[in-house]
Amino acid sequence: MDPYAPLADARERLKQLQRDAHQTAAETARIAARIEQATYSAWSAGREVRVTLGPDALIQGVEFTPHAMRTAPRALAAATMDAHRRAVALLRASVDEAVREAPASVGDLSGAVAAAAHEMLPAADEPPDVRR
Repeated sequence: MDPYAPLADARERLKQLQRDAHQTAAETARIAARIEQATYSAWSAGREVRVTLGPDALIQGVEFTPHAMRTAPRALAAATMDAHRRAVALLRASVDEAVREAPASVGDLSGAVAAAAHEMLPAADEPPDVRR
């Protein structure tokens, strides 16, 4: 038996681990790019306001229709919050979809991304006191 066989096997295993790590890094970069290149816009239920979010969940724009100018201030505030909640839901769904489509090679990392996104982007049906 070759005394160096275990060493050769260990080297081959290390090379395979390096290939797997590079593949995982490439897949992770593709997922991140997909999420980071999009914006998420949503209208309020009454279509008075449209809110656009960037991939970081920060508001990039707010558009008011002429009808919004004739809306009572509290109703307009509620419509703006509604549009924002809807845009956040789109962003959250996009992250969830990207994670679902991630190959098995990204495994635990995709779960961590989804968990972080859910922490940062609360579901629209969560009461305000549950949100952080």
